[in-house]
Amino acid sequence: MTRLTELINKCLEQTATDAERVELTALLNDVNLTDESLSALRQAFIQKKELLTLPETNADSIVSAILDGVAGASADKAVHEIDQPSRYRLIWRWVAAASVLLLLSLGGYWLINHNIQRSSQHVNLPVQPGKDGAVLTLADGSQIVLDSLSDGVVAVQQGTDVLLRNGQLLYDKENSSEEPAINIMSTPKGRQFNITLPDGTRVWLNAASSLKFPTAFTGKERRVEITGEAYFEVAKDKTKPFFVDLPNQAAIEVLGTSFNLNAYTEEKNIQATLLEGSMRLHANMTFSPQTALLKPGQQASIPSNANASKIALGKADVEKVMAWRNGFFYLEGVTLKDAMIQLSRWYDIEVVYDKEVNQTGLQQMTLAGEIRRDLDLEAVLDLLKELDLHFKLEGRTLTVLP
Repeated sequence: MTRLTELINKCLEQTATDAERVELTALLNDVNLTDESLSALRQAFIQKKELLTLPETNADSIVSAILDGVAGASADKAVHEIDQPSRYRLIWRWVAAASVLLLLSLGGYWLINHNIQRSSQHVNLPVQPGKDGAVLTLADGSQIVLDSLSDGVVAVQQGTDVLLRNGQLLYDKENSSEEPAINIMSTPKGRQFNITLPDGTRVWLNAASSLKFPTAFTGKERRVEITGEAYFEVAKDKTKPFFVDLPNQAAIEVLGTSFNLNAYTEEKNIQATLLEGSMRLHANMTFSPQTALLKPGQQASIPSNANASKIALGKADVEKVMAWRNGFFYLEGVTLKDAMIQLSRWYDIEVVYDKEVNQTGLQQMTLAGEIRRDLDLEAVLDLLKELDLHFKLEGRTLTVLP
């Protein structure tokens, strides 16, 4: 038994002395870990995850947050400094996972009862930008996290193979003769993903969005449902129209087209923007159902609560609409409040406003320009500070200051 394994076991059993806890802290921060040490960390992770009294989702979210922070900062540092990138990235992930689970097992012992210099220092790791990832919910309610899976078959449902290939989810319906099942792909904050539906339609989901769809389109129409934001490239099939159900009993009808839908329920309006082809928007408005036929370059808008008499139809700012797909935050003419909503989704942060900001109306200040979405949050804030804006970032809470 190695010293690291011995110390891990003692901490899991809560029999380690103060000196042994300090020693384990030092070992966990040593990147020159052997394969045997890595195996010990892996085993500790597995054992401790089963012993946790926290709800599974809480444990997973804590581990995910630690992995994002450490893998995003320390692992990247290791990749540049050491000529073994894949091995050291893996080591760092297990170091992070084992560390947080050991902390949980000790009831916050290191964080609360001991003044260990390394852990007592306040360190703000850079808040990394969002990345590809999603959760697939199958018909039986089971969930598959797609972030770190390797290419291959993810699941088999009703004779349909669900495949992951080059970071994209695919549905192979060649051998499907059974009644289709309903799946939901959802992207939490800080994630985006794309999927090819059984008919060949491609869909890209922005952060904090979801897509509900069947594993095969067997009827006279193709119908899916979204919340949040998604860009569609619909496979042409004149005999089987494609429908997208939106919140508040609205729906999009298309034949073969490219379009973007922004249907976040917390925003004032649902917006449908047509880039190519033809599309109809059906909506139940205040007094009667309404229909609008869109041409390429047009945008239809309805209030999220449908509290309007008709659909608003106008020319689309395509650059603004497609900025997220092209890797940018589009800020030209966007209010500070709306810009902060974009940042909160992409960086998985909470945005709060100082009392004076609410009183001065600073939230309605309009911005300008574009900012790349692959920058860490601090870099984005530095650019916004050039507009005489002020912020305070503590953990994952961003305060807008006067």
